[in-house]
Amino acid sequence: MFDKTVTKKRKFKFDSNQAILQVMALLGIVWFLIFFFIPYYGLTLAFREYDFAKGIFASPWIGLQYFKELFTDPEIPNAFINTLAISIFKLLIGFPAPIILAVLLNELPGRRFKSLVQTVSYFPHFISWILISLIAVYWLSPDMGMVNQLLMSLNIIDKPMNILTDASSYWGLAVFSDIWKETGWGAIIYIAAIAGIDETLYEAASVDGISKVGKIFYITIPCISGTILILLLLNIGSLLSSANFDQAYFMGNAMNYDKSNILDTYVLKVGVQLGRFSYATAVGLLKAIVSLVLLLVSNIACKKFFGRSLYMEEEV
Repeated sequence: MFDKTVTKKRKFKFDSNQAILQVMALLGIVWFLIFFFIPYYGLTLAFREYDFAKGIFASPWIGLQYFKELFTDPEIPNAFINTLAISIFKLLIGFPAPIILAVLLNELPGRRFKSLVQTVSYFPHFISWILISLIAVYWLSPDMGMVNQLLMSLNIIDKPMNILTDASSYWGLAVFSDIWKETGWGAIIYIAAIAGIDETLYEAASVDGISKVGKIFYITIPCISGTILILLLLNIGSLLSSANFDQAYFMGNAMNYDKSNILDTYVLKVGVQLGRFSYATAVGLLKAIVSLVLLLVSNIACKKFFGRSLYMEEEV
């Protein structure tokens, strides 16, 4: 016979501190339910012929009709190419920028000076894109822009460049303005990761005569490689969202429309201006599916080649 163990029931004791924490957690769950999970039902609009009078529930079901139309829409290829190109350039150029800045900040002497540089670097993150678009007008305007005046004074150009209305210049403008705005903010995570590195590793490297550059490549980068990989996977997963709706909306215009028209601005145009809510939902849903596939594929690739994934599992 098996021994029977008697378990005593634990009496619940009311703890006001615990109750406050539970209420806070419950409010967070309710917030996610209301603003994230319940709206998911609205994705069924992609499969319905939406009728404002009938609402989502009573609108007739039409299946994949809008998805078939999506693949024959003449504006979709241009919007998709612009979105993908801008996002890839931001990933290739913008992703390493916070890492480089964090490493350089770590090497700066003087705690106060380092804090000052860090504060100045992430301040642009808090500037809205509408203000940045106004700043771009003053900096890049062919009439009064200081960039054109500087280049002309240095005899680099003969006449002012109209960068804001030049379609061929928009991709570069979008990439570098985003890097200027977000590099400092993105470096915060890497700075925190570097702060967690054991100082004895640097001391041992100094004893062995390794230079500062050597310490960066043999200690700093390998120690924060996990953080770099996770953020890289998340960036790949959100690749189609990296083109940034706010940036394209405020910095785009009729002159550079061929290069500034991205999927998000196209959804706004079709869904809000033309009132085709179901079709706009189909575009957004397809974009989300592609993003999910990119995340899963990149995660599997990292697991296979580097032995590390979003689950932070390492091969034995």
